[in-house]
Amino acid sequence: MLAEAIRRLSAGAGSQSQPRSRPQSRAGPTWNRRRITALGIVVLGAAIVTLVAWGAGAAVATAAQPGVDEVRRYASIGNGRVILLIPEDICPSPDIQLLLLETATESLRYAEDLFGSYLSHPVVHLWLNAGEKPESVVPPTGAFALATCRVTDESGTVPQTPDEVRKYSFLMVHEYSHLVHMLHMHRTYPALAEGFASLASEYARRHGVQEGELREAAHDDAQDASWLLTPHITAASALAAGILPPIREILTLRRSGQAWKQWMLYTVPTSLLGFIDEEFGRPTLTDVFRHCPEATGPTDNAAGDWSAQDELFDTFERYTGISLDELEALWHRRLAELNVDSRSVASVKLLKDLDRTDTISLLWALRARGKKLDLEFLKALAELRADILRFGSLSVAVAVPGSDTPADDDEDTAEMSEQSLSERIDHLAEWAQELWRKAYE
Repeated sequence: MLAEAIRRLSAGAGSQSQPRSRPQSRAGPTWNRRRITALGIVVLGAAIVTLVAWGAGAAVATAAQPGVDEVRRYASIGNGRVILLIPEDICPSPDIQLLLLETATESLRYAEDLFGSYLSHPVVHLWLNAGEKPESVVPPTGAFALATCRVTDESGTVPQTPDEVRKYSFLMVHEYSHLVHMLHMHRTYPALAEGFASLASEYARRHGVQEGELREAAHDDAQDASWLLTPHITAASALAAGILPPIREILTLRRSGQAWKQWMLYTVPTSLLGFIDEEFGRPTLTDVFRHCPEATGPTDNAAGDWSAQDELFDTFERYTGISLDELEALWHRRLAELNVDSRSVASVKLLKDLDRTDTISLLWALRARGKKLDLEFLKALAELRADILRFGSLSVAVAVPGSDTPADDDEDTAEMSEQSLSERIDHLAEWAQELWRKAYE
């Protein structure tokens, strides 16, 4: 299981320079260095999952005429389950490549075992250099043509140490869960796509860390470790703050550039699905996983197909055996039993208040006038959001999949307070208004 792979990562952290035994797989790892011509989008029959700062979204490759742009060298290593393609100029040592392959294979197996669904073709996991577009590179021919699943990491960085590989494993579980989910539907609602993938990575994190490292939220004997997950703490805090959306709104959440809505997308549906797993059992969870209805309309737009949404709600009622209202009441009752810290409650309210900056609308307004958003503003926004999460002990989460920031650092949070963070939001909102005025000058 993934936990065993993670323990091996920790054990090997001090011996990077020593040769590692090759990971066991169906065919053993295969190495290759090829020249890959960067092409336009090509129909590979591949599912592309792009890793970005806010999270990960699934899309299907579309057809276009290829055009040669440049030639770049990639190192490749693979087995019967996973093929890694890494630009040579950001490639880690051979030992770390082997470790990445072993970890990727274990991460895929973890996601498949969790949901009881298994891919029939290997996954191609592709890293890009900073600034490259995901459609600019296609895997070479040969064994790679067998892959019908593709994960693209646009970060421009590759794990270089055992500890970085360990942290990256949670992101692998998240992304590979998307690919497993796509066995059952071409496209489903963002809340469910991210909810299931985030639940898998949260479970992997819980199974992969030692008991003493689990973050606590003023827990008592009535709270077991399964409920000390960030999504449950977030949902319980939002419930206590009176800002937890109704269950039907949660199930139809869509992607957003706003801090609070995006945070909800990656945490609150995860909590609901985790509750179903605990309350009704894994078979019920996997039934919902396999029978989510296709999203027939534009899932990222406000307009939706009401009949499709009704089918979505019916799916939950059919497999849980109770009405959606009853499911919501049971979930809320369980969340209310959590003794969440007052700072966690304050943190979710601050995250919601942070949306006063309305950064997405500001970006569109500036772009329409050929202007760019002040990078210092973006930096201040990111720092404030990170501080709010640290203040509420919500940093270990999947809004940025694979992040492994300590949940709470006394030195970092000692000088923080709800008032000081609120004042920083006020300052940022005023700054945003000034940028709005400049956009229309």
